[in-house]
Amino acid sequence: MSATVDAFFESYRAAYESGDASAISAHFAFPLHVTSDSGDHAGGEIVLALIASHDEWVVQIQRLLAAYTTVGVGSARIAGLATHTLSPRLVQAVLRWELDNAHGDELYSFDAAYTLAQIHGSLRITARAHNERPNLQALLARQ
Repeated sequence: MSATVDAFFESYRAAYESGDASAISAHFAFPLHVTSDSGDHAGGEIVLALIASHDEWVVQIQRLLAAYTTVGVGSARIAGLATHTLSPRLVQAVLRWELDNAHGDELYSFDAAYTLAQIHGSLRITARAHNERPNLQALLARQ
């Protein structure tokens, strides 16, 4: 399953780099559960979201892609990947993402955990938890 997970996340990364919100959304199953940490420990909060459909998720991804354009994200790199197989069709994956500008300089990094399920013969993300928001917001504020 490890090679399958690696290939899945390479496809996911490439979809982000291409800027294709629909292709990114195709990596997910719906309803999707997303848990985000919105800030530091003193003033931030945990945000829970239930995304009902591909179309709803595309709208949110388009907003994220617009923010990436604003801060100058040129590429994403998987700096770390750890998996835990729960069953032959269910895997937990934790990734360390590094986002670089067009010159290859790191803009910021973040961690994300994904629940992957084999659905109709393909891996799909059914849940995602991440800590990206504070890093992206800080970079947006500096610009």
